[in-house]
Amino acid sequence: KLSYEVTKLVHGQEQAERIQRASEVLFGGAPFTKLSTEEVAVLKQELPVVKAEGGLTQVITTAGLAASNSEALRFAQAGAISVNGQKIDPTTESPFRTGDNLLKRGKNSFAIVEKR
Repeated sequence: KLSYEVTKLVHGQEQAERIQRASEVLFGGAPFTKLSTEEVAVLKQELPVVKAEGGLTQVITTAGLAASNSEALRFAQAGAISVNGQKIDPTTESPFRTGDNLLKRGKNSFAIVEKR
């Protein structure tokens, strides 16, 4: 509540609401796919942004969510990886939809994956 009020004072109510909705996606379980372009832009300012190039493990590693492809594979096999709120199996061929995707490892590690 306090952070919202401070952000509202500094950046205005509209930006404070965007930030609040983006935070709800990251930590509250709100769906990433419901964010507006402006709200996704807020996330892109704060999270690593990578291209959807190569396989899933390569994208996870490039995003900095794993130290190696083998570690990324272990995370995926353990069910610790999700894309747009859906758990991803390492055998999933192409988990990324066209546009921006939210890649998550565990509870607090995130990246935006762009697929064009």
